[in-house]
Amino acid sequence: MAEEQEISYGLILRKVRVKQGFKLGYVAKKLDTTPEVVSLIERGHRRLSVETFITLLDLYKLSLSEFKEELGEEAG
Repeated sequence: MAEEQEISYGLILRKVRVKQGFKLGYVAKKLDTTPEVVSLIERGHRRLSVETFITLLDLYKLSLSEFKEELGEEAG
């Protein structure tokens, strides 16, 4: 179940990134990493640290409540 949840988190983060028009390279630069790492996170192939998660929420101007709503929509 944890792996499934990581995949869901990544898919939602990708959906929000694309909806807001951010490129992988831009997000990677803000996270001080590579586009490949961001892609791995979005596909659920790399763990998402709390620090990275918070940075992404801030970058996407997304509250935790809004993220949870997106998560609920994806699951339901």
